[in-house]
Amino acid sequence: MLYLEQAVKNIVTGNGIFVIPLSAFSFNWDVLNTMFISTLKKFEKWKPVNKRIYTTVSPSGIVLPDAIEVKNVAMMSGNMIPAQASPFQSDDFYFDPVTKLLQSVGTSQFLVTYLGSYTLQTNDFTQQFTCYTGEKCITEYLTVVPNISTLNITYNDETMTITSKDHDYIEFSSPSAQASLCIDSLKFELQRTQFDGEANVTISYTSAYKAIKELNESDEFFETWFGSVLLSSLGSIKAITKFESLPVDVTTDDMLAYGRQLKETVNTYQIERSNWYDMIGM
Repeated sequence: MLYLEQAVKNIVTGNGIFVIPLSAFSFNWDVLNTMFISTLKKFEKWKPVNKRIYTTVSPSGIVLPDAIEVKNVAMMSGNMIPAQASPFQSDDFYFDPVTKLLQSVGTSQFLVTYLGSYTLQTNDFTQQFTCYTGEKCITEYLTVVPNISTLNITYNDETMTITSKDHDYIEFSSPSAQASLCIDSLKFELQRTQFDGEANVTISYTSAYKAIKELNESDEFFETWFGSVLLSSLGSIKAITKFESLPVDVTTDDMLAYGRQLKETVNTYQIERSNWYDMIGM
């Protein structure tokens, strides 16, 4: 599973651009998510997901909504393993990449192998922290951006409620504590107003943005591609932005050139690491 927040953090820390927050250049999570999904749609054309389902196919057809291309349709009975399935000839089935309709010459249960789109999904999170005896304040970070409507925070048995919300800054309170959450940085801070014994803090929520189910942090191809898009965009903004009041010039680095350099790496990956051979039927 690859989360937007995880990918952004890797790019920011890996390329030394964490001194000034991305929000200073109008990069909020919505903008970053748009880049993330747009990059994925381009990426999957070069490296789609191998998928396999056992289903009924007939002359009237079945719709495979996430299919890009069908590799083969094979006869398979209940006591067979996939390797024993007997593939049809290509003229025994037809797949329309526009309507996503797969049709076969006869009706039966078939093992269908196809190249599909990546799965995007929201996820549920529960994070637990401890305030130790005498500890008045704790600072922690959420894993991903929460969907605010699903956010539930408890301090011991007290449910914390939202007292104010200003853009990406939210404040909470309960009878014994006050807390704040900065959506931009995912920084959560809790200040105790009563009771200084050991206490538990639980934060549960559903992610605001969808993660990519079939990818993870080890996929250098996708992360480099996303990094090239993000850094090129950031470099373009920095090249035309002036911050007269800052003590240092944040526009002097050549971020745009580095983003373009990463794009060259992506071009190499497209040749060397794309699964073009998967397009060939088995």
